[in-house]
Amino acid sequence: MDNEFEEMIEEVNELQEIRAPKRYLRNVMNPFEFYNDIEFKRRFRFHKRTVLDLILPKIERTLAKPNQRGLPVPPVLQLLICLRFYATGSFQIVIGDLCSLSQSTVSRVVNRVSRILALHIRHHIRMPLTQQEKATNRLRFEELGRGGNPNNPVIPSVDGAIDCMHVRLCHTKFGDHAESFRNRKNYFSLNVQAVAGPEGQFLDIVSSWAGSEHDSRIFHNSRLYVRYVQGTTEPTRCVVERMFGVWKKRFPCLSVGLRNKLENAPNIIVACVVLHNLSLEINDNLPEDDPDIMILPYEPVPVAPPVQQPGGLAFRRELINRVFRKHDDEM
Repeated sequence: MDNEFEEMIEEVNELQEIRAPKRYLRNVMNPFEFYNDIEFKRRFRFHKRTVLDLILPKIERTLAKPNQRGLPVPPVLQLLICLRFYATGSFQIVIGDLCSLSQSTVSRVVNRVSRILALHIRHHIRMPLTQQEKATNRLRFEELGRGGNPNNPVIPSVDGAIDCMHVRLCHTKFGDHAESFRNRKNYFSLNVQAVAGPEGQFLDIVSSWAGSEHDSRIFHNSRLYVRYVQGTTEPTRCVVERMFGVWKKRFPCLSVGLRNKLENAPNIIVACVVLHNLSLEINDNLPEDDPDIMILPYEPVPVAPPVQQPGGLAFRRELINRVFRKHDDEM
């Protein structure tokens, strides 16, 4: 009986010896020390001081743990993991291998940091509110419209440039609603509506509509539409495509496609918008000839032409006559 018990103990000890060791975060390379500022920005899309002084404080308190049980990932490393994902759109297992973390941990980090950054939407993404802000915004649009020629006709009282862009979803589980996310180019996506300001900043964002939805339906169901029905002017499309191009250049994950869960994709999109506007606020821009990231060009998905209603045609003619007659009278 004693011999059998000793054999059992030996088998247990052998199993414990061959069990895979638990992976701890130790001796991780510090990117702030390893890379110079140019190399750092190429990899994380922001200067070191921007990351440490402006972005990290927005998430650090929420991510910090009261103790070190389980060796949690430090908030600054979580932020760098998320920025690296935004900057490459790489597989999460590859990003995890670079910092000795599992794919599942990287996935949780990206989702957690994106959700916290997206909560700052009201601080960095908003339409002009005061009369002074509106007047300045409209004047800047008029200057853009004239293109340096004061005699060029422009549409007055423009508050923003509106358009939609499709963000590809890759290997995402849609359940019974897969076809609602298939757009007119036959790939799965979210149809993201955005309003651009004259400086290429986001003034408004709607990020959760399925790719099959028409742009007009998204607009008519947005808070922006309610505001402008009750207001006086209408947003128009003029500079938004350039804004999309700059946005996707800084965050190529939006070009190559998101492989995250469907419920996490809108937070990633909004987080990238918050960071885009922040980069404009502090003038942390990308170099024009950035050779490191190859992205897909902005390519609007073609939509079927809307059915022309007599009332719509009359409204369009009346709008054109009213706007340009006013311009001719002022001349």
